[in-house]
Amino acid sequence: MLDANQLAAIEDAMAEEHRRDREALQRLKRFLPPNGSSGRVTQVLTIHKDVDSEESDDPQTIIDKVEQIMQADPAKKWTVPGMLVHLQQIGFPLAAKKPQATLGLVFAKLVNKRRTIRLFKRGAGRNPNVFRAIPLQEGASDNHSQSERAAS
Repeated sequence: MLDANQLAAIEDAMAEEHRRDREALQRLKRFLPPNGSSGRVTQVLTIHKDVDSEESDDPQTIIDKVEQIMQADPAKKWTVPGMLVHLQQIGFPLAAKKPQATLGLVFAKLVNKRRTIRLFKRGAGRNPNVFRAIPLQEGASDNHSQSERAAS
């Protein structure tokens, strides 16, 4: 059984934790727009998550994973359906309703924004576009934009 001093110490610790929680909530409220929409808070939290995930060598986003796979063998040619099959085989979680459409956006961002892959052969009809990685030079830095997240 706890004595009065131990209960007081527990109460003080709980009060301090509650104070810190209130301060954190106040910091979050600064990002809320005046009209009550919470879009900005979601955006801030998403960017914070991306910053944390960059510290790890294991890619957490689909765009980073696709880029890692393609850079592992720059000579290999990839299509969107081929990458989808590969991601499913390695067990990468694909939460999108239409993962092939998501991968199409990922490939477009890797070609146009990051410029780490290129269109090798344009597809037509039932034949998809074929892509290859542009080999990264040694010591190249990762200057990826935080707002590049693919829609899932």
